Parts: sequence; C-alpha cells; structure tokens
Amino acid sequence: MKRRYPDGRRKAFSITYDDGVEQDVPFIEMMNRYGLKGTFNLNSRLMAEKFTWVHPNGMNVTRMSREEIGNLYDGHEIASHTLTHPPLRGCRPE
Repeated sequence: MKRRYPDGRRKAFSITYDDGVEQDVPFIEMMNRYGLKGTFNLNSRLMAEKFTWVHPNGMNVTRMSREEIGNLYDGHEIASHTLTHPPLRGCRPE
C-alpha cells in the first residue's frame, strides 16, 4: 500500500518562515484565503517585546510581540526556532 498525504494526495510542499515578523500578517492572510498552511518558526524569548532591526539587504524588519500576534498563526504549525536566535557557530555544544 502506498502512503498518501491527507485526502489521498500524492504530492505536498512545505512553506516555512522564521521569526514572527510583521511581514507575516499579509502573507498569512493570503495563505488563509487560498487554503494554504505553513510552518512558522518562532523565537519565544525574543517575542517578549516588539523591536526592529535592519536586514543585511537594507530592509527594516520588525519582530512582533506575543501580544500583537494574538490568533495570527491559528490553523498553521508553530515550531521552535531557538529561544533567542543565537549565531549557532558561536554556541558551545552544551
């Protein structure tokens, strides 16, 4: 017997995004409109409060706080993306 995805589908693709940023809001609205599901990798400790940084491409990126997110990710998968998003090369193995 061949294994299938839900509803007998033979193929699937995965949409994953990181960090809980404001750009997620219109993206999730579009995904919900078309019935798409995604996995959003969030950094729980960094979501204590809202803050903005400049991406290397020059774009301002604003991370949302837990309070702002509310039900934004309902119906999607939430995954852990570390507590604080450290540069992993600098982390000790412990």
